[in-house]
Amino acid sequence: MKWPRLQISLPSGKQREILLWIAIPLLSFLAFWFWRSNQWTGGDSAQWEREIAWGRWLLKRQMFSFAVMQLAFQITHGLWGWSARMAMGFVSCLAGAFSMVILWRMFRERSHACLSIAVVATAGFTTLFYGHMETYAQPVAALLFHLLAVQRTIEDRWRPWTIVATFGLVMAFHLVILFALPALAIVVAHQVRRRKSGRREYIYLGLAAIPSFVLWIAITRWGYGFGELVGPHFIHPLSDLLRRPWLVFTANRVPEKTMFMVWNGGLASVVAVWVFLRSLAPSRRDVMTLHLLAYFLCFLGFTLVWSPEAGYKDFDLFCFPWVIACVTVAHHIGALPARAVLAGFILGTNFYLWLTRPVLFSEIGHRGYGTIILESNVPLDTRIVLLDESFYVLPVNKYIPEGTHRVETWKPKERKITRIINVRPGETYWLRLEESGLYLEKTGSREKQ
Repeated sequence: MKWPRLQISLPSGKQREILLWIAIPLLSFLAFWFWRSNQWTGGDSAQWEREIAWGRWLLKRQMFSFAVMQLAFQITHGLWGWSARMAMGFVSCLAGAFSMVILWRMFRERSHACLSIAVVATAGFTTLFYGHMETYAQPVAALLFHLLAVQRTIEDRWRPWTIVATFGLVMAFHLVILFALPALAIVVAHQVRRRKSGRREYIYLGLAAIPSFVLWIAITRWGYGFGELVGPHFIHPLSDLLRRPWLVFTANRVPEKTMFMVWNGGLASVVAVWVFLRSLAPSRRDVMTLHLLAYFLCFLGFTLVWSPEAGYKDFDLFCFPWVIACVTVAHHIGALPARAVLAGFILGTNFYLWLTRPVLFSEIGHRGYGTIILESNVPLDTRIVLLDESFYVLPVNKYIPEGTHRVETWKPKERKITRIINVRPGETYWLRLEESGLYLEKTGSREKQ
């Protein structure tokens, strides 16, 4: 007796669609994970790593971003013993994989889809997806999803309320999107007017905006989240900027902020400015480009008024206008003059930047090592701190081999204080030196020895 065969036949186009839904995020994640960096410890990275290791769930300016990293740490640490650093890198690569899917959905129907996707996928800001230790990979991925909603609404495939809803999603990941509120108002007003929307559309818009209002009230009124909401981060006091906005060009940070353009957008940043200027001509006006211009100007305003406290290391916080710039160039790359030459220069520049960042920073040979960070509340020149009786302990000691290590400290004519550290690959161990002794604060726990 022959059993009937169960055959599931899908149209070839459907099969290809399903395959791409699986292959694009998987291959993207593997690429980001393989080249992930062990060096993203500048700026707030070390502090965020410590906060995650100690169980912090919410920060005021980046609620969802921190919660996602903490959730990833709880799961991976419980299953495989991962450190906070490994979990944060995992979330960064995951955000990158999600971003690549969004880019595919955004440009897949274009005649030059691969070229459009490549312009954005190889841009400098994608350094965020190679295991970046801070939170910005997630809001960038959410911003790309928001831009997809804008595009779909223009094409009459999504409703205007999706623009508001996805804007709120970005806000949940990072409050920097609030600087783009004027752009949101322009885009939504234009789309509602174009569609001649009725009362039902306004109800949907109001409902889509409710989560953002609730989040804002939770942060400002109910006290959810740790850390500061704004702080003294304006390049000049806000009251001075409102009275004399030209002060942003007198600050000594302008050269650094120009470097953010080079780091995040490369040559595409310059081309985007040209595209924006072309789009102002009546014969070349394009709704999507004008909407992108509104977002670009808002984020550029943020870049001008905000202070990069960590200098060049703050490339991540100031990447948003250049994300918009790269999407704009990708939107027009098929129609630009000398398309092949221009795309070749853009991709060549991006590839050079990629070689000097993820490839250089990945340090694949050092992934089996741990890190010891020494924080001293006493002058180090008054005492000796040695690792394994032979190496001086510096503020940051990378590449400590796996295994048991001895840290010793003493003053002349005083007894030695010894701490034993069992180093595991990828973990970070904080040593705190005080007059009363030497304390070990280990990733995943806080324990005094």
